[in-house]
Amino acid sequence: MKKLFGFIGAIVIGANAYALDYTIKSSLPDHEGEVFVVVDRDQNKKIASGTVKDGELVISGTYPRDAVVEIRKEDDGNVYAFCILENEVVVDFDNHKAKPGAPLNDKMINILAAQDRYFNSIDSIRAANKDNGAEVRDSVLQAFIRVNYPELKKKFIRGMIENQDGFGEQLVFSESRILTPDEWDEVYAAMTPRLKDLKVTENFNDIFKAQRETAVGKHFVDLAGKSVDGELVQLSDYVGKGKYVLVDFWASWCMPCRMEAQRTLKPLYEKYGNDERFEIVGVATWENADRTLKALPELGYKWTQIIGAGETPMQKYGFDGIPMIILIGPDGTILERNIRGNAIVEAVEKYLGKK
Repeated sequence: MKKLFGFIGAIVIGANAYALDYTIKSSLPDHEGEVFVVVDRDQNKKIASGTVKDGELVISGTYPRDAVVEIRKEDDGNVYAFCILENEVVVDFDNHKAKPGAPLNDKMINILAAQDRYFNSIDSIRAANKDNGAEVRDSVLQAFIRVNYPELKKKFIRGMIENQDGFGEQLVFSESRILTPDEWDEVYAAMTPRLKDLKVTENFNDIFKAQRETAVGKHFVDLAGKSVDGELVQLSDYVGKGKYVLVDFWASWCMPCRMEAQRTLKPLYEKYGNDERFEIVGVATWENADRTLKALPELGYKWTQIIGAGETPMQKYGFDGIPMIILIGPDGTILERNIRGNAIVEAVEKYLGKK
C-alpha cells in the first residue's frame, strides 16, 4: 500500500512540476554592456537578467509557467518591452513586443492588430468628418462603434475563455476592465487554476464585486478624506442630503481628468453652481493630499473637494482608471455611473431640466 501511495504521489508531483525552458532574444546595438531584467508582471518578481553583448541580448532560463513578462532596464526600472515566455521569443524593442514566430505571442500580435484596426478606423472617421461639426462627427462615430465594438469585445471574451495559458493571462491583464460584472462571471467560470490563481484575477474579482455593490440603483458607499482646510470629512457629508451630486474621482496628474473638468465640469458648474438642487464633489484619488492642494489653485476648481482619500475610492467603487464620474440622487441612490463627456451633461439635464 505504501508503494501505491508513493507511486500516486509521484504522478501528482510530476503533473504539477511543469517547467518551461525559455529564451528571450533582441538586437540592441545601442545598449552595449547594459543589463536588462525579466519581471513576472503578475507577481512583480524578477526572474532573470542578461547583459547586451556584441549588440545582442539573450536571456534564458526555466520558469513554472508561460508568464506575461516585462523587460526592464536594470538601472532605471523602465519597461522597454513585454512578451509571453516561450521556448524562443525575439523581442522588438522599437515596437515594445515580440516579433512574429512564437505561437502564444503571435496570438497576442493578431489580437492587438485587430484592436489597432478598430482604433485606426475611429481616427479615420474623425479625420473624414473634421469639417462636418461635432454633432455629425459624433453621430457617425457612434454608429461605427455600435456595429463594430461588440464583435471586438466578443473576441477578447472568447480569447480569455479558450486560452488558459500565457495568452489568456495577457488578455486578463489588458481587457478585463472592459467587461461587465456578468461577462466577468462568464470568463471566471471557464478559468482553470492556471488563470484563477493569478494576482490580477484576484484583483479583478474584487473590482467586479465592488462594481456590483455600487451599480446604478444601489445606495452610495461612504468614504473618508479631508477638506481643503484639513478637516476630516466623509462623502456622506455631501451626498444623500437632498441634492443631485455629481461625484468626480480624479487626480491632478491625470490629463484625461483635467480635460474632462475643463470641457464638462467647469461649464456645468457655471450653469448649475447656484442651483440648490445640485452640487459637484471632487474626490482626489490615487495621490497624496499635498499634491492635490498644490494643483487646485492652478486648476481653478471651485466645487467641493475631498482630498487624501488615496486608493480607497477605487476599492470601494470598483474602478482602476480615472476619471470615474457618477451621479447620485437626492436620497443617495446611484443614478448614473462611469459617464463621460456629453453623457454627463445629458444626465444632469435629465434630472434638473434644461436651462
